[in-house]
Formats: sequence, structure tokens, C-alpha cells
Amino acid sequence: YLFKDQIEGSPLELEGTAQLSYLTRSFGSRGIRLDLNPRLSLPLKTDYLTFIPSIGLRQTFYGTANLGDNATNLKDLSSVEGRFMPDINMVLTSGFYRVFDLGEGPNLVPSLEAIGQSEWSRLKHTIKPKIEYDFLPDRGQDHLPDYDEIDRLLPRNQLTYSIANVLTRRRDEVVLARQNGVDVAELSTEYLDFITLRLEQTYDFREATRTDSLDQYPRRPFGDIRADLIIRPT
Repeated sequence: YLFKDQIEGSPLELEGTAQLSYLTRSFGSRGIRLDLNPRLSLPLKTDYLTFIPSIGLRQTFYGTANLGDNATNLKDLSSVEGRFMPDINMVLTSGFYRVFDLGEGPNLVPSLEAIGQSEWSRLKHTIKPKIEYDFLPDRGQDHLPDYDEIDRLLPRNQLTYSIANVLTRRRDEVVLARQNGVDVAELSTEYLDFITLRLEQTYDFREATRTDSLDQYPRRPFGDIRADLIIRPT
């Protein structure tokens, strides 16, 4: 794994994965697979928007032996094939928030008698809209071995838009601390995203322009609306 990091002397960021596998099974083909997937991105940020275009290059090599031909070791590799698939991704995000005071001011006064007392002092409401475009070309892969999900990548040309609402609470608590060998009371602050609601839908451009089987399956470019609700009371 190459975790995302900035290329020195440039605004570009590089990340990627590489996997070398030897795959075997009782029936069918077996052999070596080398899968390389680097990605280059250019984060662009303003005070209100973040735009991250990126391009990924997926290069996969196969050295395959067919058990039906009585292959017994790697020297029996009968073919070396490959696949090259670029993909494009663009993400546009933003965020807006407002902070609400719960009460006129802190009611907690740090004292040894108030140890353990707590209260919610502020509430923050954040709205996070996001738009993401994802493209992967349609490339024939039937000539390649089929071991797992890496070997058959489905084409994509879709736009996904979502919006998330996050409620964050600030809780103040009087805690016991030790200063210069003496027990003292002090105010501790804790933050928690206790409610997150996210709505998302995808528009599929490939489905919008599909021409086959229209008499049986009408076009349905708009995907289902997905909803995530996360509640963390503590």
C-alpha cells in the first residue's frame, strides 16, 4: 500500500496499491497475477469548496497455466496476458455549519464538590453536500482468468450526489486533576457527533443511453435513494 502523500515540489498527491498473487484451484486455470493500481490526484481548495480530480491506472498481468493441460508447476505457464484500464474520479465537497449556545453560559463551576457533574453547553449543526463523478471504460476481459472480483471490473459512468447532516454536541464536565501534588477540580470538554443523517443517489449515464432490451427493461438511470442514520448517544 502506498498511502496518499504529496509529491515533493508539486501540488500533486500520489497513492496506490500493488498485489502479487499466486492463485491455484483444483479445476480450471491457475497462475500468477500482478495487479498495479497507482492514482494521481490534485486537491484544489478554497474557503468554501474542495475539488479533487484524480486519475487511476490499473495494469494487471497474468501468467496462466491450465490444469486441463496437465500443468504441474510454474514452468508450464502457457500464456502471459494483460489488462490496462484507466479510470477518472472527481469529487466536489463543501461544508456549512452553525453553533448554538445551550443556555446563557457555563453553569458548571470547577470545585471539588462538583466533581462528576456535566452538561451540554453547545450544539453544532453541519451540512456537508458532496458530488462525485466516476468513470471506468468498458473493456473486454473475457479472455482473462476469473479468480475473484479484481478480474472482472464493470464499466462505470455515473454521478453520485449526497448530503449529510451532522449534529455535534459539546459536553463540559468537572473532573479531578492533580497539580503539584494537590487534588484540584478543572473543567474538561468533550465533543461527539451524536447524530449523522446522510442521503445519497446515483445517476448512471450508461443506463440513460442504453439501447438494448428496452421493451423488457425500461431505462432507470436514477438509482435508489440510500439513507444512513447513525445515532451515538454516548
